This record gives sequence, structure tokens and C-alpha cells, in this order.
Amino acid sequence: MWWWMFTASALAASDFERAFGALCSGPDAMPFEVVDGHRQVRVRLGGSEVPFRITLAGSGAGPSIPASLAGESEPLPSTLQISGIPVPIPDGARWQRSPSTSALTGRGADHGELGAGFFSRFALVCADPAGRIGVQVSGPTPRRVAGREPVALILASREHGARYPFAAVSWGTERGGVLVDPLAMGSALEHTPLQWLNQRSEPIVPSGSLLDETWWSTAPPDAWPDGETERQFGRLEHQGWSIGRVGAEAWSDRRVVVDYQRGLLWTDAP
Repeated sequence: MWWWMFTASALAASDFERAFGALCSGPDAMPFEVVDGHRQVRVRLGGSEVPFRITLAGSGAGPSIPASLAGESEPLPSTLQISGIPVPIPDGARWQRSPSTSALTGRGADHGELGAGFFSRFALVCADPAGRIGVQVSGPTPRRVAGREPVALILASREHGARYPFAAVSWGTERGGVLVDPLAMGSALEHTPLQWLNQRSEPIVPSGSLLDETWWSTAPPDAWPDGETERQFGRLEHQGWSIGRVGAEAWSDRRVVVDYQRGLLWTDAP
């Protein structure tokens, strides 16, 4: 089992705008919509457009789809047509057939998922809260600007080698990390840090400049059992406890560029 930990630094304004503009403002940027709080894109499979939820967490193998939408024997494509834009499935990712999502939850219609197993195998990914995402398979990445505090971690999952971005946080004398997912619906904290947050006037403080101390005020976090974040995404070696997730509500005014090639995450947060 291998783990990677990287520090994230800030982009100069011109570098951020250039990287973000090329990915999320160009002709290959893919629009997403928000349905019942979930971000999703439309992928053409056969003669139909199938909804796929998007997240920087989720499935570590690659694109995930219920058999009800794919068919048991139908070959699945190596290039996705997302809103008419061809996006090759990156090396290392593979299709994963999943149980019926509506049968598991008892509500809604079946949908596919593009998660960490898909996005983290690209060199660059951008997310625009205005409703566009972009990916870059390879090529030059924005230059590093020194002198900023570390603000993010990337770790590899145990099962599939997908990588998940975490921000370092501290509360009282404890330290740990929260999963940063500007595409996920809702934020969550595990029971013990959530109880600490509710009983004290002191905030849970993110290190660096990625988020400010009022980040939880955008929406009350859901309660997760202690150990749930580690169960889903793995342990933060030498960084303390992985304690939850910061979802899309905290990123409503922040554009994000994730450099998976070098393990850096930038935002234009003030």
C-alpha cells in the first residue's frame, strides 16, 4: 500500500487565470447541472444520454454504471461523449458495474458516476461553480509559486490507486484532514470533531489559505460516525485523523484547479 503526501502552493494570478481559462472556459469545457443537489453530466451511451454524477471522491476504479443503464453484455466505450465532447477514459481507469442506485437508496432514477478513479488519473482538472468542469490528459502544468503554507494533501487509495485531495485542519490540540470535494453534495464531520465544534466557540481551523475559519457556516455539516472518512478514503499517514468532507456549498464562490500530475490543489479564494 502506497501513500503520497504533497503540499499545495498558490498560483500567481496570471497562471491561475491561464490554467483555469484553458480548462474551464474553452471549447472542451463540459457543462454540468445540479439535480437534487448533486452535480451531474450527460454521457451518451448507445443511443441514449445517461446522467453521471461527478465527484472528486467516489469510485476509485473508474467510471461506474448500474447494469440497468449499461446492459450486462454491451461493450462499454473507451471514450466518453460528455455533452458532445469526447473524453478518453484515462490510463489506469476501468469501467465498474455497480448495483442499481435507485434500488439501494429507494428513491430517484439510476445514474452512473465519475469519481476519483476517473478524475485523478488526468493531469489537471478544473471545477467552476458556475457549472463547468474541464480535464487535461497531459502537458505542461502551471508553475509553482513558493512561500505559501501547505494547504492540501493527495493520498492514494488502497484498492485502486485513485487519489483524493485533503486539506489539513486542527481543532484544539488535535490535527487531521478533511476531504476537499467542490463537486460533492453537502459537507460532513465525524461525531467527535462535530461534538467539539458544537460545544465550543473555537473553530476547526484549516491550515494555509485554502479555506477560512468560517467554512462550516455555509451549511451545517452532516454527522458521520467516527472512522467513516478513513473507511471510505484511507488513513492520512503522519497527518492525524481524517475527519470528514468539505462539499460544494463551501466552494460556491471559489474556482478550483487540481494538478494531479504534481499533487497540487489551487483555488482563487480571496
